[in-house]
Amino acid sequence: LDRAAYLIAQDVLATSGAEKLPVSDFDELVSREEASAIEESDDDEETMDPTLLAGSLRRRPRLDVPVSSLRRAVGSMTALGEAVLRIPQRASAAEMASQFRAALDELGFRRRLVELARQSAGSREALLLAAVDLRGAETLDRAIDAVVEAVRLVTPSDDSIGRAEFKSDLERALAGSGTTLTADVPGGVRMLGLTDTRGLTFDVVFVPGLVEGELPERARSDWIYPQSERANYRNLGVPLEDISPEKLLEYEEHAFYQAVCRATHRLYLCRPETTDESETCASPFLEDVRLAVGDIPQESAAAGLSPGTLSGVTTKAELARGIIDAESRDNGGEGQQQLVATLANVARSGPAPAIPPDVDRRIAIERRRERFGFDEFDGLLARPDARGLVRDAYARRQFNATNLREYGTCAFQFFAHDVLGLEARTDAALDLQQLDTGNLAHEVLQRFYSLHARTDLTATPRDALVAALRACVDEVLDGFEQRMPPLNAAVWRIERRTLGMKLERFLDAEIALQARLAEHRAVARRVEVAFGVGRRDGDPDSVATALELEAGDRKIHIVGRIDRIDQSQDGSIVAYDYKTGRGAQLKAMREGRDYQLGIYVEALESLFSRPGESIAGGAYLTLGDEQNRLTSVFASADTPLGNAIWGAKRNKLSAEQFRELRQQIVGNIRNAVERIADGDFRVAPSGSMSPCKHCNYSSVCRVERYRIGRKLHKDGVNGVLPLPLPVREVVS
Repeated sequence: LDRAAYLIAQDVLATSGAEKLPVSDFDELVSREEASAIEESDDDEETMDPTLLAGSLRRRPRLDVPVSSLRRAVGSMTALGEAVLRIPQRASAAEMASQFRAALDELGFRRRLVELARQSAGSREALLLAAVDLRGAETLDRAIDAVVEAVRLVTPSDDSIGRAEFKSDLERALAGSGTTLTADVPGGVRMLGLTDTRGLTFDVVFVPGLVEGELPERARSDWIYPQSERANYRNLGVPLEDISPEKLLEYEEHAFYQAVCRATHRLYLCRPETTDESETCASPFLEDVRLAVGDIPQESAAAGLSPGTLSGVTTKAELARGIIDAESRDNGGEGQQQLVATLANVARSGPAPAIPPDVDRRIAIERRRERFGFDEFDGLLARPDARGLVRDAYARRQFNATNLREYGTCAFQFFAHDVLGLEARTDAALDLQQLDTGNLAHEVLQRFYSLHARTDLTATPRDALVAALRACVDEVLDGFEQRMPPLNAAVWRIERRTLGMKLERFLDAEIALQARLAEHRAVARRVEVAFGVGRRDGDPDSVATALELEAGDRKIHIVGRIDRIDQSQDGSIVAYDYKTGRGAQLKAMREGRDYQLGIYVEALESLFSRPGESIAGGAYLTLGDEQNRLTSVFASADTPLGNAIWGAKRNKLSAEQFRELRQQIVGNIRNAVERIADGDFRVAPSGSMSPCKHCNYSSVCRVERYRIGRKLHKDGVNGVLPLPLPVREVVS
C-alpha cells in the first residue's frame, strides 16, 4: 500500500509543479516519526514545513506538497486494500462475484459514475464519455455473470473458484467486450454495431440490412448442442444457453430499438431489394415501424452508375461498370452515345484495360442465363465429346436407389457429386449425426430380427423381446464406440440412451403392427436381403444378380439391399425399409424424385418371389414419427395383406393403380438414365427447390427460383418433373 500511495503522490506532486520524490526518500519519510505531524493536520492548504523536510530529506532542499493530498492518497489506498482483502481467497463463483461487487460498491464505483454523468449534462463531449463509462459498467456486470455461468457449466458439482482464477477469467471476459472509440471526423460516417450505439446520438442514422433472416437474425443452430436436444441436457442437470427463436427475437428487437432512437433529425431504414442469388423480403421490423409511426416515405436507389454520371467516376472499376451499364441501356442522345463509345474504346485498350477482354463474353453468358431456356450454362453438356464420355461411363454403371433419388431430386447435384466426384463438406460433431444414427439403428434391427425371424412377436413376452433388443443395442454401440471413440463421454451416454429408447418404442410399434395383421400371420422372413452386391453379412437368400430393366437397346442394372421382407400365411410378401425420417410420399414416386420402394417391389418379383408367393407391395417404417410408424405405403389394396397394411388410410391403391404406379416408376428410371447418358444435368431442383436449403453444391450452380421458373416455362416443363429430354440439339 505504501508503494501504491507513492505512485499517487508522484502524480499529486507533478500537478503541483514540485520535484518528484525518489522512492527511497519517500520510504524514509513515512517511516520517521515526523510523518505523524502530517497526519495531525486538517488544513487542505497546509504544506510541509521546509525545515522538517530539510532534516528528513537532505538531498532535496525544498518541496511544496499539499499535506491533504498525501493523506487522501494513503487513505484511498488503505480503503482499497481493505476492500480487496475482504474478497475471500476461495469461494463459490456466485459468492466470489457477490464479494467483488460489494467491494466496488464500497469504493463508490457506480455512484461516482452516475455523479459524473449528472455533472456532464452541459457538455456534449463529457456526456459522451460518461455514456461510455456507464456502458463499460454494464459490460463489467455481464462479464461477471458470464464467469459465474461458465464456472457452473464446467464444474456443476463444485463451482468453487480461487480469487486469482476469478480475476483471470474476468479479464478474459472483458477483453472480448471492448468498445472502440474514434475521434469525430467532420462530414464522415461512423460504422457502429447495433449494441455500440447506446448512449450516443447522431443527426442522421442509416440502419442497413433490414432483410428477413438478417435483422432479425435467423435463429442460429448449434451443431454441437441443437435447441431440440437442450431440454434433455437440462433434465440431466446440464443447463445451456437458450438459443430459441423467441429469445433471439427479443434481443434483436431491443437492439433495433436502441439503434433507431439514436437519430435526432433523420432516420433511414435500408434494405437491398435483391442479392446475388434471389430477391429479398423486407424485415418484419419495417412493418412494426409503420404500425408505430404511420406511412414511411420510400426511395429506391439503383446499384451502379447511370449514363448521366459517367463524368463522376473516380476509379477504373467505376468506369467499367458505368460504360457497361450505359451500353446496355442504349439511350441518350447522339452526343451521349458517342461519348460512351469513345470511353469504351479507351477502357478496352492498353496493356491493363479497365474492361478485360473476356467481360463481354461473360456478360453475354449472364444474359443468356437470364433470358433463354436451359443450355450449356445451366447444366446441359454441349460438347459431343463430353456427352460421349458420360454415355460410355454410365453404360456400364450399376445404379442404386440413392443415386437415382439424388438425380430425381436435382440433376445438377448428381452431376457435381456422382459425375465430377466432388465431396460434400463434413463438419465435426460431438453427437451422432443422422447418417450414423440410421446406420446404427439398421444394424441393431438386423441383429434383432436375425434372432427373431419367423417369430410371432405378439406371442413372445415383451420383457424377453426388450432384453434381446437391449443386448443387440449394447453389442452394436460398444463396437461403434471402439471404432469411433466419443469426443464427449457425457454426450455419448445421452445418445446411447436416446437411441435405445427410440428402438424400444419402435419395437412396441412392431408388436402392435403384427397384432393388427394377426389374421394374416405376417412375420419377418428375411432380413438385409441384398441383390447385386453379394451376401456379405446379409440374408442367405441374397443374390449377386442385379435387378435388370429394359431401356430400348440397352439394359439398366440396379443394385440394393432390402431391410426386411415380411410374408403372410397366404404367401403374400411385402418389402420394408427403415427410415429415421418419414420417407418420400407417393407423389414423389410419381414425379421421379423417389424410386426406392418401386425398385424393391420390382426386385421382389424378379429376384426373390417363389412359386405360390404374390407381391403385396412395400412401405417405410420410421423410427422418428411415433404417431405414424408405417409411412408411404406402396401396396395393392386388392391383396389381403396390402389392404391390411393400408389400414384405415384413405386413397388406397387398387390393383390397377398399383400396377400403373409401378410402370410409372420404371418409366421414370428409364427416363433418368437416358437423360444422364445424354448429358442432361439441368439446374432444376424438384419439390419447389426445397432440397437447396441443405445442398452442399448450391454455390456452384447459383440456383435462383425465379430464373429457373422462367426456364422451366420456356422449355414447356411447367415445373413438373421428371424433365423430358431436350427438344433441341445443344451446341457450344
